[in-house]
Amino acid sequence: MIQNFKSILKKVLSSLGVYEALKYMFFFGDRLHCPCCGGKFRKMQPYGETPNAICPGCGSHMRYRFLLAYLSSTNILEGNIKLLQFAPEPQTADFLKNKENIEYIAGDIDPTPYDPDTKKMDITDIPFPDNSFDVVLASHVLEHIVEDRKALAEVYRVVMSGGYA
Repeated sequence: MIQNFKSILKKVLSSLGVYEALKYMFFFGDRLHCPCCGGKFRKMQPYGETPNAICPGCGSHMRYRFLLAYLSSTNILEGNIKLLQFAPEPQTADFLKNKENIEYIAGDIDPTPYDPDTKKMDITDIPFPDNSFDVVLASHVLEHIVEDRKALAEVYRVVMSGGYA
């Protein structure tokens, strides 16, 4: 009964935008920074037994934040670059699309859950010429690919010499 009440209350508050505001206020602080949304929090939301797993501001998981923190700490995103991302999580995709120096292309075998600009694309048969991209990102993709060696060969083919994948 109590659990049902909590679920209903959460749905009502969420539909009004109040839930997100209260959640943000609860986590607000300056101890942790989210590189995806720029938010600062005293802690992040847990996920199961993992503390600080999900950003209360944008919902990014630790792997998205680690990826952007790493990319931002290197020179990989400097200069004018062409970047291809497979399985473009909204938090990383938004960050990359909004950088003026990046020509951003997103692709996935099933683009429907992603941004409308995401192209239908098979990582084992990438429809671009050799040496097309400075950077290719495919986070949490290869474990879903039966022909993972073919996918890696395709990524290698489309990455420019000196590029990153």
